Amino acid sequence: TFISQKTCDECNQMVRLDKDKQTVIGNPVDCKFLYVHKEFNPKKPVVLHIGTKSNKNLHNTIIALRGINCHLRIIGKLSEQDKEKLAQNKIVYSNASDLSDEEIRQEYINCDIVNFPSLYEGFGMPIIEGQSVGRPVVTSILSPMKEVASDAAILVNPFCIEELRSAYIRIISDSNLRAELIKKGIDNCKRYNVEAITSINLDNKECLNSKKIIKYLDKGHYGLNNIKERIIDKGLEKLAAADRENAGNMTPGKEEITENVRIVEAERRKISWSRIAAAAACISIAAGAVLISGSRLDKNNIAMNTPE
Repeated sequence: TFISQKTCDECNQMVRLDKDKQTVIGNPVDCKFLYVHKEFNPKKPVVLHIGTKSNKNLHNTIIALRGINCHLRIIGKLSEQDKEKLAQNKIVYSNASDLSDEEIRQEYINCDIVNFPSLYEGFGMPIIEGQSVGRPVVTSILSPMKEVASDAAILVNPFCIEELRSAYIRIISDSNLRAELIKKGIDNCKRYNVEAITSINLDNKECLNSKKIIKYLDKGHYGLNNIKERIIDKGLEKLAAADRENAGNMTPGKEEITENVRIVEAERRKISWSRIAAAAACISIAAGAVLISGSRLDKNNIAMNTPE
C-alpha cells in the first residue's frame, strides 16, 4: 500500500512487486483541522511556509517574495544561508521550529496564504491541512502535489521564480480567486477526511484479513499506539464475515479471529479519540508491511515518503 501514485511508481522502479497487490491510499487529514474564518489581510498577508529542507524550496520562495509587502512565517530550523538569503532580499519574516501538533494547527489558522511549492514529496500534508482550515494554497505542479491539491490550489512550476511571484500577487489582489480556492479546497479535503480514507482501507481486503496487521497495531509500530475504536469494530466485523475459501491463505480462521478480538479488546481500553487521523494511516502502513512480507521483501525497501 502506497500513500501516492508517485511513491508507488518509484518503488516499482527499484524493486519487483506484484502489481495486482498494489494499492494507493492517501494520508488522512487530522479531524482537528477544521475551517476557521479569517479576514484576509491584503496590505500585509502572512505567508506560511512549512519546512526548511532543500526540497521545500524556501530559497525560491524568498526570491519570489522580494518586493511584495508580506510577512513570511517559516516553520523549521533556519541555516545561516537561509538567514543570509532573507536579509539579501529584505524579507520581513519570523521563524519557529519544534512545534506541537496544536501549535502547527494554530499556524495555519493565523496565516493568510499557505505556501508549499515543494520540489519533492511523498504526499504533501500541508496542502490538505491548509485547505481544511480554509486558506488559499500555492503548491507545485509536480506529482504528487498536483494530485493531492487537485484544482483547489494555484499550481506553479517550483523552479520558476516568476510563476511563484505571480501566484502570490494573484491571491493578494483577487478576492474572488481567494474565495474560489477556499471553497474548492474545503471540498477537495473531503477526499482525505478520516471517514473517506477509512472506507478505502476497509474496502481493501488485503488491509483487513491478516492477523499480522492487528499485531503491528497492537505493538505500536511506527509510533502509533492508539487505534480508533470504530475502525477496529468494522475491521473485526469484516474479518469475521470473510469467506476463508475465497479470500485465500491470508484470511484468519475462527481461532485466529478469537485471538484478534482478545488483542483488540486489550488495546481498546487504551484508545484515544484524538488519534483518529493516525489510525487509517497506521492500517495503510501495516498493510504495506504485509504486502512486502508476501513478496519476501524487507519493509524498509518501500520507505519512500519524504518527511513533511
